[in-house]
Amino acid sequence: SEDCMPGRFVDCNTLSAGRRSRVASGRLDGCDGGAGAVRSMEEVIVQFTQGPPENGGRCLEIAVRIGECWGRDSDGATYDCMGLCGPSCQPDSPGLCSNWSLNCLRHDVCSYYYNSKGGAVDPSCGYAFVEAEKDYLVPCAWDDRCRLDGFNTFAEVCAADTAAARFARYLDAGLRGTDNFV
Repeated sequence: SEDCMPGRFVDCNTLSAGRRSRVASGRLDGCDGGAGAVRSMEEVIVQFTQGPPENGGRCLEIAVRIGECWGRDSDGATYDCMGLCGPSCQPDSPGLCSNWSLNCLRHDVCSYYYNSKGGAVDPSCGYAFVEAEKDYLVPCAWDDRCRLDGFNTFAEVCAADTAAARFARYLDAGLRGTDNFV
């Protein structure tokens, strides 16, 4: 998947932040403490490294909106609801909840870029998986600090006609002519 979208993944500190916040590769704050929480209709510059940041791997960044729906990669893995903790969007099932975080977003973009497999043991994005897992495990049923209520399923994020869903899908027309935009 490397460089699947020319110009979107760039070397760190290339993009101008403007009104976006920059999430440095070494910033691993969890969503339950506030600093790693996200909001719908938010765009951030996410930095990630190949391997743990302290190992000095190549640092890349991408401007991404919370909830972007990228579809399937070349291996068939689904990358929708970017930033939601867990694989792709939440299933449409009553009573389920999901967490969202910057750590989960970092893992999503790192995993997509390096076509990661194996979770915590992946050599490129395992460190991001470990940090994202902490946010995934926050008990969203009674701790709402990491939730984005009404913005979790494919229908709510990738197909809805709400302001938040349209904001997350701003690139769809150019990227999702099919299920695979690589």
